[in-house]
Amino acid sequence: MIDTWAAAGAWSALVSSLGTPQLYDRYCKVLAECCDYAAEKEVAIVLKPHGGMCATGALCRKAIQRIAHESFTLMYDPGNIYYYSNGEIDPVRDVAAVDGLVTSMSVKDYKHPKKVAITPGTGQVDFPALMTRLAKGGFTHGPLLVETLAPGDPAHTLQEARKARKFVERICAAVR
Repeated sequence: MIDTWAAAGAWSALVSSLGTPQLYDRYCKVLAECCDYAAEKEVAIVLKPHGGMCATGALCRKAIQRIAHESFTLMYDPGNIYYYSNGEIDPVRDVAAVDGLVTSMSVKDYKHPKKVAITPGTGQVDFPALMTRLAKGGFTHGPLLVETLAPGDPAHTLQEARKARKFVERICAAVR
């Protein structure tokens, strides 16, 4: 897979699961064994909070420390933090657990109950506070991915994408 990613010109590959509690140790071992080869191919392996063994910042930190390779990094996803905690864990508080580890962020919002297919800035995530906290923790540059928008026809999707871009520009400018 790493060869395929490199051949496609990918600079990173996303991991959104670390298996079950029974398989966690094996997942981490395999990922750790892949990191040197991925680094040779100039491909980072990027973990994203996505429930289970990587549902929170603290669990992501544990995995990153266990794998212990500079090519294994973290894409923080505040919408997923809310989603997988059933709205109980505020990402602005959770993100402190990953200080110094975040290399990118999914700009994904959340509305209770369990709704992430919304345009950033229309839900519960306090993005200005989150971006400020991320900067305090060392994330001052890196990719910001708008992962989801409010659903609709192509014209509506384009309109929501423009809203999302302007929103991201505003929150980034506010942190500077």
